[in-house]
Amino acid sequence: MTSKKRPGFTLIELMVVLVIIGVFALVTVPHLVEQRRRNVLTDFTNMFEQSAADARILAMQTRRAVVMEYRKDKIWINTLEGANCWDDIAQRCVHNKGQKADDDNENEFRLDSEEYKHSMVSVCDIRYAAITSASGVSQCTQTVVSLSNTLALCYSGKGELYIRGAEDSGVSCSATGALSLGFSDWSKACPLWAAGGTVDDGGSGQTTSYSGAMFRANRYGNTSGGKCPLGGNPTGDVLGVTREIYIPAGGAPYSKVGI
Repeated sequence: MTSKKRPGFTLIELMVVLVIIGVFALVTVPHLVEQRRRNVLTDFTNMFEQSAADARILAMQTRRAVVMEYRKDKIWINTLEGANCWDDIAQRCVHNKGQKADDDNENEFRLDSEEYKHSMVSVCDIRYAAITSASGVSQCTQTVVSLSNTLALCYSGKGELYIRGAEDSGVSCSATGALSLGFSDWSKACPLWAAGGTVDDGGSGQTTSYSGAMFRANRYGNTSGGKCPLGGNPTGDVLGVTREIYIPAGGAPYSKVGI
């Protein structure tokens, strides 16, 4: 009897297939990892924007001032007893519905979470436009905030946006004492029709005007001489993308992809 050979693959054919799979993985896996990190940057931006939106909505609902406190590692919301941004604190670290936190960290948006650190996502540029007075003349002035400093944004009970650049130790979630800062430490944000700040795009000379405050986020942080590198590495030559969160005076917070 003649035996039939079983169909199969030769060793060379198997090696060719393995090489093809290896080349495919070499090309696609870094892209998938990079896409995942882009998604984390988008998530970071959305959460940041939502925190500001929650503060605004809560102020509109209660007719009382609500403050979003920013630190380089976290964001939280405090409600105040009155309509003014310099009134005493009613509740610290509230939910977006105004409920009191059960513990100090429950209602903090952690900017330094492991997921964000792993993807190297961080805030790399902060600036705001507020009304200042010089020789009795009011004008809109832009201030660029150091990344190591703090910032507070307050929606008053009348719907106005105020900004405080100084840190108040009394506003923290675990604080119990009185506030150390007051009326003179708050500046009213420039109105939309008098945008007092501009954001450059990192190289081409184009600028975006804004009122209120602006936060820019990307990966690798502030590593290029005070500007946000537009990209996925410190020199900014890979992704060409940042995310910008705008908190305007007289409007809802919004975000967009950087130029």
